[in-house]
Amino acid sequence: MHFLSLSIILIFFIPSVYADIQNTSAESPTMPAEQVERVGIKQVTIEPEIEKNSSLLNALQASPQRPQQAGQIQAQEKITPTPPSEKSTEHTDSDKNLQQQLDQLKLEISKINAPVNSTANEGVNLQFRESIRILDKNIIVDNNLLAVLTALLSLLVALFAFIFAVRAKSNAIKTAKKSAETHFFMWLEEKESEIVDRLQQKTEALHNDTMKKALTLLDERLFTAKKTAAELGYLSDLYQSLTAQYENEIRFRLTQFDQISDPDDIKKFEINLNNRLMHREKFDYSPTDSFDRAIALFHQKDYLSCISFLDEVINNPKSSDLLLTNALFNKAYTLQKLQRTTEAITTYNEIILRVTADDPIELQKQVIKSLFQKGLLLEQLGQTEQAIAVYDEIIARFSESADLFFEVQINRALIHKALALSETDATDQVLSIYDDLVSRLGQRSELEMQQIMAQALVNKSHYQDKIGQQKQAIAGYESVVALFADSADLKLQTLVTQSMEHMLTIFDRQEKPLAVIELCDKIHLRFARRNELRFKQLVARALEDKAMILLKFNKAKDAVKLFDEMIAHFGKSRSPYLKAKVNNALTNAALVSLLCENLETTKIRIQRAEKVNLESSLDFVIMAFLRFLIDDITVEKFIANADKLAPDTKFDRSFAILKNFIKRLPQVKQIQANAIVDFFETHHDIAKLKNA
Repeated sequence: MHFLSLSIILIFFIPSVYADIQNTSAESPTMPAEQVERVGIKQVTIEPEIEKNSSLLNALQASPQRPQQAGQIQAQEKITPTPPSEKSTEHTDSDKNLQQQLDQLKLEISKINAPVNSTANEGVNLQFRESIRILDKNIIVDNNLLAVLTALLSLLVALFAFIFAVRAKSNAIKTAKKSAETHFFMWLEEKESEIVDRLQQKTEALHNDTMKKALTLLDERLFTAKKTAAELGYLSDLYQSLTAQYENEIRFRLTQFDQISDPDDIKKFEINLNNRLMHREKFDYSPTDSFDRAIALFHQKDYLSCISFLDEVINNPKSSDLLLTNALFNKAYTLQKLQRTTEAITTYNEIILRVTADDPIELQKQVIKSLFQKGLLLEQLGQTEQAIAVYDEIIARFSESADLFFEVQINRALIHKALALSETDATDQVLSIYDDLVSRLGQRSELEMQQIMAQALVNKSHYQDKIGQQKQAIAGYESVVALFADSADLKLQTLVTQSMEHMLTIFDRQEKPLAVIELCDKIHLRFARRNELRFKQLVARALEDKAMILLKFNKAKDAVKLFDEMIAHFGKSRSPYLKAKVNNALTNAALVSLLCENLETTKIRIQRAEKVNLESSLDFVIMAFLRFLIDDITVEKFIANADKLAPDTKFDRSFAILKNFIKRLPQVKQIQANAIVDFFETHHDIAKLKNA
């Protein structure tokens, strides 16, 4: 580009320079004498030829020693000197004649000298000026020709520069496009698996099978089709459309206050809402804006503000029937959260009476949900018969519907009806409902139906355990484990853990230690690597139960290993349940260490247990008892620690494993140790302990 700019400047600049030269040459080359002298230039005068001859003659006349003949007048001819022998004679004889000839010649020369001089000077001047003019014309012609040639050359250079610049630009664009395309493809290859995973995660969260297939096909096309700009643009637009539908799905799920919402969905919804309403005042909100704000406030647990915005929607005449019904349901559910049960039931009744059988299906969905929530509230109020009547109304009103949503709600109503009946003496009716659900839903593949069937099996087994049918109960729990242990659904996995936990309880009551150990091993193998709290709690209980059974079989070292495993896995947990289990493990490990480990290790375990327990806790006092047994403190010091026990302390410890150790103590210390054991296990009376 710089080369092209320089060429253009030369095209316009060189002709002007040569024009200045031409104007300068056209002027007269002569200068006044004064100006010549002023600028310091030496003036050269060209004398005529005749003037040169006259000067020569004068010089010849003035020199008597070298006389010349008359014919030898001109300055160009060579003068031949006379020999010395003849010079004196010739001068004497011809002196007079020569003098006369010279005088005559001078006279003639003087006559013609003046006109000749003037004519010669004028001719020479004219000839010089003519020569100068011819020279100027030649210079002007040469300058113009040079200017034209230079301009043509500059134009040619500019043309080549332009062509070179265009080609360079074209090559640069091609190179840039190729480089950008290469980098884009490299980026796609690097990010392909990540994008695919994120798309698959989104599709797994969708309930709409059509949208799942669409996103899956889009994913395949995006990374296998030819990635032209047009196709990438088309796929981008399609993806944006599907993403909008997916966000609508998120919005729909968040409006269902009675369902558990994903935290990521809540965060995304709140960000989009804040961006949309950032520069708008409350009085400018549309009914939809107020409803969305209520959703966000509900998930922030600001229930009073949520109800305020829902009332804005309910009282706005521009609200559609669907939006109004949704606002009424969510208001009732929010009142339920605030434990304003009577107001909630009244709002649910308003929905039930407002919607008729001829209204659209979306309104009918709010009716069946309102009836179901009303039944739950009546159960909480102890109005079992009224609750059963509501569940019967759901079954009668919507049993002919083929929509999956209504089927799910009807089956849930049946489960809760059976739960309500289980509080009465209608055993046969309860078992009949559960058997009917298991029979009808056993072949259904829908996730919602599988969840209901698993819940029916768990509830039935729990009810059978309650009425003394432990064998049938265990069979039901084992069916749940066999059917759904490998399911990826969290709710089904939770029902599996409930089944295993109930089985542990039954085996403990039946005193079947081998069955407990076998079940604990299954629990540990299946759920030890799960991070969900529900699974961690079950694993902790399994480790503790197995360790306690091993102690009954005098396998103290194996029991200590299990306690240490529990401490290592759950020692940093913030869950109150797991913290309690870890504290128990530390206490039990110290107790067992007294039987199978050296004294220094036992002291270290006692110190660890004391650090995590308050001085007013039972476990801290038990550590004081162990210190007494190893002669680290006196019995009086132990009693002083026991005086610090909290008033509401629950004494739930057994020291059966220490009784053999106590028997080996000296008699006085043995009596004191047995009194302390009796204090922990039986009377819990510190005064009686002091007297003992």
